[in-house]
Amino acid sequence: MNSLLIAAVSAILYLVAYNTYGRFLARKIFKIDPTTKCPSETHHDGIDFVKTNKLVLFGHHFTSIAGTGPIVGPAIPMVFMIAMTAWAMKINLISFYTQKEILLFVIGSIISVLQIWMVVEGVIVLARLRKKA
Repeated sequence: MNSLLIAAVSAILYLVAYNTYGRFLARKIFKIDPTTKCPSETHHDGIDFVKTNKLVLFGHHFTSIAGTGPIVGPAIPMVFMIAMTAWAMKINLISFYTQKEILLFVIGSIISVLQIWMVVEGVIVLARLRKKA
């Protein structure tokens, strides 16, 4: 099947689902009332509650989501790599021990201890940062 056809069918299905499921959520689940005034109208103070164009609000919403990308983006692979190298080292340590490779077992054990130490230090730093905040 042509990839352009698949993309077009997917886009049409997405639009249909967005409209039907969106209406269902708005009416049945969240019970949104279009006549309800927003907080910028009911609590207008000129500082925190100010009427704004919806495109500006979309931009702020988008930037607040995109702003976490440089933080979360590298953190996910970092955690994955720490977990996978620990798992691989565990398998290698078992192999080194059963094959009587003492030097490799000792070096691998030292690396494992350093890795555990690094994770513990990271947790301690996070705990300190949370206490300050």
